[in-house]
Amino acid sequence: SYNGEKEFYSASTIKGPYVVCLNQEIPSSKESHASIMEKTIKISSNEDYATLRKIYGGSVFEKWLSDAGCEWINAYEKYTDITPKALTQMWIKNYSYFSSGESNSSWCASLFTSTKESFISETLTSKYTVYSKAGWFSGWGYSRTQSDGGVVLKDSNPYIVIVLSNAYGRNDLLGNLVTALDNIHSDFIN
Repeated sequence: SYNGEKEFYSASTIKGPYVVCLNQEIPSSKESHASIMEKTIKISSNEDYATLRKIYGGSVFEKWLSDAGCEWINAYEKYTDITPKALTQMWIKNYSYFSSGESNSSWCASLFTSTKESFISETLTSKYTVYSKAGWFSGWGYSRTQSDGGVVLKDSNPYIVIVLSNAYGRNDLLGNLVTALDNIHSDFIN
């Protein structure tokens, strides 16, 4: 953990937990909005995410975030500040849902494979199954951000990796960081 309590602008990384929340808390949301959810996660469509937010709002997300231990996050803002620790807590909840066998869980997990701009996925998918959602932003008064979060299904030792950074556009450097983290994980399990 490094800067675990430092706040970063979430950019599109927050879309992942929001879509998981909808599938977990309102399973019927998939019936009407599967393609919108898919575009929100796979290609990080801001328009489709805004549509989901307009339909479902923030109250269901507020409860979900509280259950994840992230009650301080503003669930009513489309994009908000988060910390690496909070995004880790959200991904623990995401992975628990993905592996639960609950309604929509397998389908929802499948949305998070090979997502746009995910340096975690780009770095590790050739070796493992990776569920991830990146976020990036380059201006308009906020700090530049290039971030990613997800779970790596590494044999019988899956792990969560979270990288929130200001290294906008530097997927090469962030990919090297992910490789180093994966090597550290290997050292821990061997």
